[in-house]
Amino acid sequence: MEELRVESTADFQRLQIIDVEQLYILDKNLKFEYEKKQILKSEWEESIKSNLDNGAKIVIIKKNSQIIMYFIFMEDTEYNNVYIKNLNIDENYQSNLFLMKKLSLLLVEIFINSRLPYLRFSVHKGNEYSINMYRKFKFKELLNIENNNFVTFEVTREDLIKNKLVRV
Repeated sequence: MEELRVESTADFQRLQIIDVEQLYILDKNLKFEYEKKQILKSEWEESIKSNLDNGAKIVIIKKNSQIIMYFIFMEDTEYNNVYIKNLNIDENYQSNLFLMKKLSLLLVEIFINSRLPYLRFSVHKGNEYSINMYRKFKFKELLNIENNNFVTFEVTREDLIKNKLVRV
């Protein structure tokens, strides 16, 4: 079984310099892959800091000292949901079932520990693998009027139970 370590923080200053560099590279590569755009490190850092300053938390999964996945989440009371942002998985681990199970358990734990009725997240429309997986799980697709480059999905606690994604 793989040894994975999960770290979480709401403070950008607590991130190690090497972690910041690895996180930036993950985001930079993904942004370029889907949108053919370069993102400056300073802009990326400001975006992450802004998310954390506004109540979000970052969750990092490492194998040894290498970051293989991270996401940012926040409880958004305005829209009554837990929103997952910046979910990035190293391309070498995207089909790793053990990692996907770990991710699923983390997301369910975060969602269940919140008192909000919805878990929402967006996926770039070019990420057909993930979109098909969420459709297979019967997550509800929402119309994303803010950015048509993304597909937004929603799930409720009842959906998780009904679709046997969690056991009660």
